[in-house]
Amino acid sequence: MENGVVENGVCSSEAVDGSRDVWSCKTSDSASADHLVIMANGILGSVTDWKFAAEKFVETLPDKVFVHCSERNVSRLTLDGVDVMGERLAEEVLEVIQRKPNLNKISFVAHSVGGLVARYAIGKLYRPPKSENVEDSSISECSTESTGTIGGLEAMNFITVATPHLGSRGNKQVPFLFGIPVFERAASFVIHLIFRRTGRHLFLNDDDGGKPPLLKRMIEDQEDCYFMSALRAFKRRVAYSNVGSDHIVGWRTSSIRRDSELPKWEDVVNEKYPHIVYEERCKGFDAEQSETSSMEDDGSDKIEEELVTGLSRLSWEKVDVSFHSSSQRFAAHSIIQVEENQSSLIQNPIIFYLSHLHFPTRSVFRDLHVLLSSIKGFNSNRFLPRIALQHSFHARRQLIFPPNSTGLRGTLAFLKSSMELKICCAGGFSKSSPSYPLSPPPIRSKPQASSLSTSPNSPLPFFKARSFVSVNSGCRKNKPIRSQSSDFQTANNGFVLEDVPHLTNFLTDLPSYPNPLQRFQAYGIVEQAFVSSKDVVAEKIVVQKDSPRGVHFRRAGPREKVYFKSEEVRACIVTCGGLCPGINTVIREVVCGLNYMYDVEDILGIEGGYKGFYSKNTLRLTPKVVNDIHKRGGTFLRTSRGGHDTHKIVDNIQDRGINQVYIIGGDGTQRGAALIYEEVKKRGLQVAVAGIPKTIDNDIAVIDKSFGFDTAVEEAQRAINAAHVEVESVENGVGIVKLMGRYSGFIAMYATLASRDVDCCLIPESPFFLEGKGGLFEFMERRLKENGHMVIVLAEGAGQEYVAKDMQHVTEKDASGNRLLLDAGFWLSEKIKNHFTKVQKMAINLKYIDPTYMIRAIPGNASDNIYCTLLAHSAVHGAMAGYSGFTVGPVNGKHAYIPISRVTEVQKTVNMTDRMWARLLASTNQPSFLDCKAL
Repeated sequence: MENGVVENGVCSSEAVDGSRDVWSCKTSDSASADHLVIMANGILGSVTDWKFAAEKFVETLPDKVFVHCSERNVSRLTLDGVDVMGERLAEEVLEVIQRKPNLNKISFVAHSVGGLVARYAIGKLYRPPKSENVEDSSISECSTESTGTIGGLEAMNFITVATPHLGSRGNKQVPFLFGIPVFERAASFVIHLIFRRTGRHLFLNDDDGGKPPLLKRMIEDQEDCYFMSALRAFKRRVAYSNVGSDHIVGWRTSSIRRDSELPKWEDVVNEKYPHIVYEERCKGFDAEQSETSSMEDDGSDKIEEELVTGLSRLSWEKVDVSFHSSSQRFAAHSIIQVEENQSSLIQNPIIFYLSHLHFPTRSVFRDLHVLLSSIKGFNSNRFLPRIALQHSFHARRQLIFPPNSTGLRGTLAFLKSSMELKICCAGGFSKSSPSYPLSPPPIRSKPQASSLSTSPNSPLPFFKARSFVSVNSGCRKNKPIRSQSSDFQTANNGFVLEDVPHLTNFLTDLPSYPNPLQRFQAYGIVEQAFVSSKDVVAEKIVVQKDSPRGVHFRRAGPREKVYFKSEEVRACIVTCGGLCPGINTVIREVVCGLNYMYDVEDILGIEGGYKGFYSKNTLRLTPKVVNDIHKRGGTFLRTSRGGHDTHKIVDNIQDRGINQVYIIGGDGTQRGAALIYEEVKKRGLQVAVAGIPKTIDNDIAVIDKSFGFDTAVEEAQRAINAAHVEVESVENGVGIVKLMGRYSGFIAMYATLASRDVDCCLIPESPFFLEGKGGLFEFMERRLKENGHMVIVLAEGAGQEYVAKDMQHVTEKDASGNRLLLDAGFWLSEKIKNHFTKVQKMAINLKYIDPTYMIRAIPGNASDNIYCTLLAHSAVHGAMAGYSGFTVGPVNGKHAYIPISRVTEVQKTVNMTDRMWARLLASTNQPSFLDCKAL
C-alpha cells in the first residue's frame, strides 16, 4: 500500500517510524470521520498484518473511521516486554490524537501479544472523569463524563484475537509443548532466551523489584496505570480464540475461561459458517456464580485462577473459531486475521442481523463478503482479492492465500454496527436508522449466570449462544459446542439469568451470618421463610410452546444467610427527584423493616437529595420518628434534583461509616446509584447500595408499575369528573384535563379507561394533528354535534413538537437534565378556541384543568401503601443478604432483584400496537390519528 490514493478511494500515508494511517480520500468523508481505530500486531509482527483489514474497513465506512496501523512495536521490538511496548503504543496513540483534533471515539483491535500490549497502553491512556456531577436523569451509561476516556476519546470497542490473557504458565496453555509438564517447566526457564523480556511476561516468571507478575498486576488499577478502569470504560470487550489447531496460544487463555468452562467440541459444523463454532456474551461475575468453579477441577494454578477471576469482573463477548477443516489449520494462530469469501453467504439473513438496530451485533467475526453485501450498492462479486499477510510467529515470513482461503476477522462487522448505526451502550439507536425484518433476541447472560445451584442433578442451562444447550450438570464441563444456525432461534429450554452484583464479588473473604429473621416471631409461622437461591422470576410469562424460557431475574426476599451483623449496620435513606405519592411510606417501611426484622437501630436520613450527602445534616430515623409520615404527601426527608457528585458522596459514606444505602428515585437517580456502587466497589468498601425506583409516570422499564401510579390514576378521576360536570352543564362545553406524562402516557391512558367520561385521550406516544380529514378538530365537531359536550385528557408531553414550533422555543433543561416542557394544555386550549370561534364561527365553553401538582403532593392510597411496603422490605432483605447495585420491583407480580442497567437503559412507554391502547380507542371511540401502515 503506497502513499496516496489506493483502489476504491482509500488514502494512506506512512510515518517515519513505519506506522500507517488509512482514511477516505473523499474530503467530506475524512472530515467527518471521528472514530480512531488502532490496530496492533502480535509478536514479531508488522503493519502488514492489518493491511487488508485497514483498507477494507475505511472503504466500508469512509465517513466514520480513521485507521492507524501501529508500527511502534515490530519485529524484534516485540521482544522488549509488554510494559515497554505498552508505553510505546500509548505514546503513539497520543501523537495520532494530537494530529487529528476532530477525533471523538477510539477502538482497539489487537492480535496475539498485541492484545496485552493494548491493555497496558489503555491503562496508561485512561483519563478518569473530570467531573462526576451527575444529575438526576441526565446520567447515561454512554456518557464519557461518567466512565472516563482513553486519551480524551470515548472508548468504544476493545477487540483481541488469539491473545494469551492468562499467560502461558503451563497447564497446556502453549499447545506446541503438547501439554507435557516437563516441556512446560523447561520452557519457563528458557523462554527468555528466545523471546527475551516478553517471554518472561508471558510465562509469568518476571520479577520486577519483587513485584507480582505483570499480567497479575494488570487485573487491578495501579498507581499510574488504570488497567481495569480503562477496560471497563469500553462499551464492548471481545475476545476471539481458536478452539484448536492454534499451536501458539491455548484456547483457554485466549478466551478467558477455566477448563470446566470450555464447551466440548462436537464434529458438527454449519456449512455456511464453517469457522465460527460458538459465541457467548458474558456478564461480569458475582460470588455465587463463581463458587461452582474450583482450581482443582479446572487444572489451573493460583495465579491463573486470579487472572480469570479478575478479568471476568467485566463483561466479555467471546467468539470461538475452528480451522479444523482448513488447509491452513496449522497456521491457525495467524490465519484468524485473513479474509475469506464465500458467495453462498450473500443472501443469508445474517445481513439483517448485522445491521439490526436494537443492540450492537453479536455476529462479530463474520465473512467480509457478507458484511459488504449488506451495504447498499455494493457489488460483492467485484471484489475477490488476494491477501498478503505476515505470519506473526515465523519472523518476516509471508503467507499468500487465494481468494477462497480462510477468514478475515469480523472486526469490520462488529465496529460497523456500533459506529455506523450509532448504537449506544444502553441499547439505544438512531431514529434515522432503517428497520429490518429480522429481530434476533439480545444476549444478556454470562457463562456462569444461571448457575443457581451446585447440585449436579439440577438443570442449569448456563449460557446463551446461537444454540441453547441444557445439560443436567452443576458446572460447564464437557458442554458441547454448537455451530451457528441461520434462523436465530434457540432451543426450547433456553434460559438466561440477569443477575445482580454481590459484595463477595470484590470482598471474597466476607463472612456470612444466620439471618435474624429465624428468631422473628412474625416469620416463625411462615412455611418457607427464606427464598432459595434457585428461585427466579421470569420476565415474560406468555410464551409459545416451543419458545425458549427466556430472561429471568433473581427472586427478592430474605435469605438464610446475611452478610451484616445487625449491631454493625449503619444504614441511610435518601430521596431524589420529583415528588410522588408513597415516598414517605417507603421511608417508613425501610426504617421499620430494618429495625423490627433485623434489629438495626442506626439509621440515618439524608436530607435534600444527593447533595445532602455532603451539604446537609442528617436526621436520625427510628420507628417512632417515622410512625405517621405515611399519612403525609411529599417526602419527609426533602428532595432535590441534580447535585450528584460520586466521589463526594462516597467520601461521605465512608467518613460516616455507612454500610447500607437506600436510594429512592427515578431512572436518573438509579443511574447515580449505579455510579455509587461502582465507586464503592472500586474502593473495596462493604457497602450495599439498593435502589427503589420512583416515578409517578410509570415509565420505569422491566417492572410492572412504579409506586404512586395507582394513586395518581385514582386522583386524576377527580379532575376528570370535575371537567365532565362543568362541560355537561353548558352548551358546547369542552373540557381539557392535563395529566402527568413527560414521555409516557400511562396515567392519561389508565385514567381515561377508569373514567368512561373521556371523549379523547392524547399521549406522547401517539402523534396527532389538528386540522384536516381525520384530525382532532373534525372529531371534536362531530362529537359536539352528537353530545353537545366533550372531555379531552392530555398528557403533559403530548404535542410538544407543535407547541415548540408555534412558540419558536429553544429547548431548556432542569437541574436533573429533564427537558422543560411547554404548557401543551394551554396551547391546545388556544388552538381550539381560535378554530371554533374564527373558523367554524361556533361559540364554545372551554374549561382547562391542570391538577398535576395536586396529584403529586397527596399521600399514597391503600393499594400503593401495600406496594411500597413490599418494595421497602425487598430492598432491606437484598441489602442484608449482601446484594448491591440492584433495584427492586415486581415482574409479573413477583418481586425481583434487577440490575440497575436494565431499568435505566430505556424508558417504558405505551405500546401503540398493544391491546390496552386498543381498549382505550374502543372506549372513547376516538380516531387513532395513525393508520396501520404508520404503526
